[in-house]
Amino acid sequence: MKLVPVLIVLGSVASQASAQFVQLQPASPGTTETGNVNVSGRIQAGEFASSASSTGPLLNLLQNSSGNVAQFVGASASSSSDALYVENAGAGAALRVSVKGATTGRGLYLTNQSGKNTSPLLQSANYGLGKAGMFETYDTSNTSAALSSWHGGLGSAAYFWTSLDANTSPTVDVYQTANGQGLRVKKSNPSSSGSAATISGNQKASTLYVEQTTGGAAGYFFSNTVANAQVLTAIAGTGIGDAFRAIDYGGGWAMQAFGLESGATKSNGVYISSPTGTTGLSVGGGTKSAVVATSQGARLLYCEEATEVWFTDYGSGQVQNGVTAVAIDPLFAETVDLNQPYLVFVQAESAQCRGLAVENKRADSFEVVELDGGSSNAPFGYRIVAKRRGYASERMRHLPEADQDPNLYPKAAEARETTVGAGLGH
Repeated sequence: MKLVPVLIVLGSVASQASAQFVQLQPASPGTTETGNVNVSGRIQAGEFASSASSTGPLLNLLQNSSGNVAQFVGASASSSSDALYVENAGAGAALRVSVKGATTGRGLYLTNQSGKNTSPLLQSANYGLGKAGMFETYDTSNTSAALSSWHGGLGSAAYFWTSLDANTSPTVDVYQTANGQGLRVKKSNPSSSGSAATISGNQKASTLYVEQTTGGAAGYFFSNTVANAQVLTAIAGTGIGDAFRAIDYGGGWAMQAFGLESGATKSNGVYISSPTGTTGLSVGGGTKSAVVATSQGARLLYCEEATEVWFTDYGSGQVQNGVTAVAIDPLFAETVDLNQPYLVFVQAESAQCRGLAVENKRADSFEVVELDGGSSNAPFGYRIVAKRRGYASERMRHLPEADQDPNLYPKAAEARETTVGAGLGH
């Protein structure tokens, strides 16, 4: 037996092409609704079709009371079919939801009332070349978000995933042509110990890549709460690669850090810490300098470099009848290895002195003696230089990570694309 639709409405007459073919409208409140179609078996409840020249709605539903305009229910728990399936073979939208008038109603509201249903409430799949989803706002006075995602449970509010190995596009691409921020992550729970943003990766390329092609900053981290004692930006690495790398190909600075003053509060600059025996700070191709303000502008004062790791202390003293013992500062002694040979440079500050020498160097003191048996009471200044504790054997250590530094070895510039560039992941 051939199965046919119970209700078929065809708009094939040219004069009726712009008419509304079916209009289902509830009766007065409290009465039986009109237009109900109940079916059983493998047949269609209704089919609506129009001619190719039709410009009007194929189906128009009007609700004047507080009920639903339309309700689609898949009541069979064993059914895997869609409760509503919308297909468009043309160039328009398969489904368009519009809200008109000054109302607070939603254009589209999806709800999952089954606590055991683990399927997505909304799933958008595109097998073509376009976007799977697009959210737009056009009103220039609209201050609301084009897309708002909220989660009241234990899961993520949003999850983005790309799985194709050949895909080199970003999983999330944020593009900003206005004057605001391209991406802002804000955490509003002051009692929470979680991070506002956590970025993790298990690949060889960079987990976070920030690029700026104009004159602005590629990244800006700011904490405007004076009472905030937490770290503003924490970067941690557990592998053998760099936890953080800053590169500049233009004429600016690869990185700048400012500790500023605000009222009675003064911030510090940069603090670097590493285990004993490791390299704390290395500068390749440049200088380590202090910047001071002068009447002729900011000027650089340069560090004195050495082939070994030395700490130094300065002091003054005075010989009595040509001799005196100088105690080494105990606090300075804690930072150096005075069981290793150390150096003391003395300079007499009196022309009556015949000259000075250092004798009997011990771990806690040394003696200053006047030459040729002199017995003056001359004052003097001294400088003591000793090996840093834990670095007594350190001398011009090889730093293989810098062997491909194009600033040190210009011929290694080509390797920059494979070492530096590959590490950036772009």
